[in-house]
Amino acid sequence: MNSFKLALFNFKNNMNLFMFNIISMIFSIAVVFNFFSLLFNPSIIVRTNNVLIKVVFLITAIVVVTFILFFIMYSNSFFLKQRKNELGIYTFMGIDNNKMACIFAIEDMILGSFSLLLGILSGIIFQKAFLMLLIKVSEIKYEINFFISYKAIAITLVVFVIIFFISTTRGFISILRSNIIDLINAKKHEDKNLKTRYLTGIFSVLLIIISYYYSKNIFDSHFFQNGSMVIIGVILGTFLFFSSFLSIIIKLIRNNKRVFYSGTNIISISNIAYRIRNNYKTLSIITIIVAATIVSLGTASSIKYLFYTGIRLSCPYSFSYIGNNKDVDKKVSSIIKNSKHKVLFKTNTKFLFFKKVIDNKDYAVIKFDDFITIAKGLNDKEKNKVLKMNELKDGYGICVESSNDKGFNDNQLVDLHGTQIQIEKTISLPLLGAKFANNPIIVTENDYNKLKLLNKENTFNGILVKNQEESLKLSNKLLEIPELKENMSSFVIYYNMYNELTGIVRFIAMFLGIVFILSTASIMYMKIQSDAISDKAKYKTLMKFGMDKREIYLTVSKQIGISYILPLLIGSVHAFAAFKALEFELSKYLKISFLEPLILSIVIYLLVYTIFYFITIKRFVKIVTA
Repeated sequence: MNSFKLALFNFKNNMNLFMFNIISMIFSIAVVFNFFSLLFNPSIIVRTNNVLIKVVFLITAIVVVTFILFFIMYSNSFFLKQRKNELGIYTFMGIDNNKMACIFAIEDMILGSFSLLLGILSGIIFQKAFLMLLIKVSEIKYEINFFISYKAIAITLVVFVIIFFISTTRGFISILRSNIIDLINAKKHEDKNLKTRYLTGIFSVLLIIISYYYSKNIFDSHFFQNGSMVIIGVILGTFLFFSSFLSIIIKLIRNNKRVFYSGTNIISISNIAYRIRNNYKTLSIITIIVAATIVSLGTASSIKYLFYTGIRLSCPYSFSYIGNNKDVDKKVSSIIKNSKHKVLFKTNTKFLFFKKVIDNKDYAVIKFDDFITIAKGLNDKEKNKVLKMNELKDGYGICVESSNDKGFNDNQLVDLHGTQIQIEKTISLPLLGAKFANNPIIVTENDYNKLKLLNKENTFNGILVKNQEESLKLSNKLLEIPELKENMSSFVIYYNMYNELTGIVRFIAMFLGIVFILSTASIMYMKIQSDAISDKAKYKTLMKFGMDKREIYLTVSKQIGISYILPLLIGSVHAFAAFKALEFELSKYLKISFLEPLILSIVIYLLVYTIFYFITIKRFVKIVTA
């Protein structure tokens, strides 16, 4: 049998081992191909005014390619490690290292070619669905047509041929450097318990905590330097946690005789301890991928949450402008009346504008009664908090948070050109919008009348219409009024400008999350199947001593459960720290919480994880009881 036939035979024979790996690569290649296709799609190219969108697509493709390079390198190393005993048998049969390296290089090329061909074909076949999902998720207002880009096919081929060549070359060199003793005894080297390392175990926890603490400062002028240090600290801490701190926990459990000798725990815990020496690297990698997945999924939901939180405060009205020109007001009313948009709320609120109050910031001042009227009219979800507020006392004020300014501290004194106002609290509620860069201040009518003697009174005009997301035509019509050309804020213009970009980022984050989930599943499947094959003889022995299938299932459930629970738990904590760092930075500008999208992402991942958990248990039990 020549090298090619032997490689083809090995590929077919190990298809079950390769299956999840192939599925992950096919999906990832299809995703990369479609993102490259978008760069050359005429529907995207004609929108030359939005270069940022094309840059985002390119960066995403590069990120996915980089991750796939790591994933393929890891997978090939894993397969090579698991099959070293097989390589040793080939060597023992008289096949030299050169021929053996050629066989496995051909096998890698078959795997790569098979995945690449199916990946590009899948990308082409499902491109229409990909585009429909893109338009749906990102809420793009224009059509993106189906387009087969030969440039995208060529780039995808070149990129992945290079990746597979690097991976194959690495495996080829590894086999050439192997010797028969190491290959045959490869499995024996694996069967060692993990030593208890107290010093590095405690250090790992401290390193992770310190990295979390410094993560809140990564958004300063040294972003790349600080960010790199935090990421390195978290990754290193994670590896040390699984290699050292986990051994401390296992020793404590073993010392607790009541827990250790309860039911099948002695077998489960012994198997975990027996395997942890080799699996800690895999568990660490899975944990990092889990964290990246939760961050990606959390980003997909939090960007939309952040966008709507910002637009809720920045553009509470469909149209707003400043001025007390009756003719302009009549023109505006007439244009809106002749449109298909019904007016839901309208306000003409008097206000005072004070310049350079604190830190050279400018602030608008309005009356408490007008504030209550606007809160009722805008019908915001937070309005009940306002309606329950007691009447303001003279000399006191309320700061209403905008999306651009954090506001004042509670009980802070504000000097408005000689008049002292004590801010009781800062609340988050739509009021005047981003027409004013900083937060409006609410005062009593008496204080307002006093302040009016010091400053000129202006009129804020705000109009809320039905179906404002579709009011672009009306907005353009209103902008034809000369007095409003530079003076009007339009919800729909702001909404269209940012919703498209944030929508595309949501779509990208969602797909990155799916790629990471499939990669995690593939790594877990490879690991569990490898452990099952290694443990098969042990479980056969236990079955001879009377262990039934139900007890095996319980034992395997606990053994595999640790491999799922720990990465998910530690990865979730890493993701939580990442979102808290972002939340800390954004809290300088507005009050916001990412807890809701983070919990949603963890729940989604937990559901997917649970499905894979039961699949791998079933597979493990099937292997060890076959």
